[in-house]
Amino acid sequence: MADPKKPKSGGGCLGKLAILFLLAIGAGFGLALFQVARPQDLSDIGGTGPAAPGATSRDITVVLQNAVKRRIPVTLTEAELNRWLATHVQAKQAGALASNVALEGVRVRLEEGRAE
Repeated sequence: MADPKKPKSGGGCLGKLAILFLLAIGAGFGLALFQVARPQDLSDIGGTGPAAPGATSRDITVVLQNAVKRRIPVTLTEAELNRWLATHVQAKQAGALASNVALEGVRVRLEEGRAE
């Protein structure tokens, strides 16, 4: 009499469910990493784009100095701030990965109650 060979189990229902769960978690992490690595859409920021550098704006430094001296409130727009930053701030990337990073400038996005 020969020993009957037991067929190899392909894994139970719980094992397959665990593998499916781990695959879903891995896919979620992969999607999160993809979303983090994508560049942010900057097209909605005022004062940027092809027409922005040539546009004239009031000198924010003088405006703020006068506002402090006279104690008057000042309202600055997103476009004014971004045009001023484009002309007065020079962006520079340094460090070990500087050759792999493209730094195109500094921008400010104004939202209700905060600046981003």
